[in-house]
Amino acid sequence: MEIVTARLRLREFVADDWPAVLAYQSDPRYLRYYELTGQTEQGARDFVAMFLAQQQGQPRIKFQLAVTLKSTGELIGNCGVRLKSPDAREADIGYELNPEFWGRGYASEAAHAMVEFGFTELGVHRIWSWCIADNTASARVLEKLGMRQEGRLRENEYFKGRWWDTLVYGILESEWRARQAQQGNDQPAPLAHKVDCIQVPVPTLAEGLAFYRDKLSHALIWRTETAAGLRMPATDAELVIQTERPGLEVDLLVASADTAAERFVAAGGELMMPVFDIPIGRCAVVRDPWATVLVLLDMSKGPLVTDGDGRVIPL
Repeated sequence: MEIVTARLRLREFVADDWPAVLAYQSDPRYLRYYELTGQTEQGARDFVAMFLAQQQGQPRIKFQLAVTLKSTGELIGNCGVRLKSPDAREADIGYELNPEFWGRGYASEAAHAMVEFGFTELGVHRIWSWCIADNTASARVLEKLGMRQEGRLRENEYFKGRWWDTLVYGILESEWRARQAQQGNDQPAPLAHKVDCIQVPVPTLAEGLAFYRDKLSHALIWRTETAAGLRMPATDAELVIQTERPGLEVDLLVASADTAAERFVAAGGELMMPVFDIPIGRCAVVRDPWATVLVLLDMSKGPLVTDGDGRVIPL
């Protein structure tokens, strides 16, 4: 089985794929949202062997394919749809990508191809998926597919010394077809995907944590010397306290900060300064026609990696 997209070739796994799997599954950025703390050669071999066994299913119900670059053949991850039984009308989708290739749209491109395969070739009625709530990049892939967030399961996964919320997403075949028809009419997608965070200035980080974390019960997600991200349970957006800039700040998540800035300016807005790099990707500060300043950011470098105390680990 093989599916070819604009930039990718999704193919069956072969036994010799294990070194590429071992390489990316050993990256701390990959490991952040998995129970796995490190990968081994045997673990990578077993991982590939699982997909080889699935290929032999009669009838086959799991279609997890290696994601490779069409231009070079390099294996950069995997993506697939899985049925629970041969007569199932529902499938789930799963994907993972080498962190070195995050932020380039490859996960969305591969997932789009597999969702289309599920609805067209497998004839399912619904496709669903789930992700760790803190893994905003993975959630963004599902949302770009047109999936709706159908629920949030509070603290239902435990690993790396803490409980994690998970998000459940789903899309119906009729919704998928309507979305494809709309995109075929060249309707532009909304500029911003979601609110990434609300930034609140505090005099010192210790005072901010004492107030927002200790007194108001917002759990710590990450921290640096000058800022900390705190959880707001009913949303993926973070409450960020920081000591470097005055005034309230709203950060909006976009696919590409550079492209979003160009579109914002073309619509009549203003770019306040050149687009610049941040630890997770790129950032643009813009002002709308009514003088409201907004921050547009992408996660082209992937989410922050933290240690057990929530402190950001430089990469």
